[in-house]
Amino acid sequence: MVTVHTHTLSNGVELSYVLRVQSSETKSGTGDRTLAWGGAGAQ
Repeated sequence: MVTVHTHTLSNGVELSYVLRVQSSETKSGTGDRTLAWGGAGAQ
C-alpha cells in the first residue's frame, strides 16, 4: 500500500507526505515482519 497526500496552506506552503507499508512474505516465525516507510516535505 502506498499513500501520498499533499496539502496547501493558506500562505501557499505545500506540505506532502508519503507512506508505504508492505506485509511480509513469511507469515510466521522470526521472518514475519511488516515493513513501513514514510517521508515528509514542505515547499
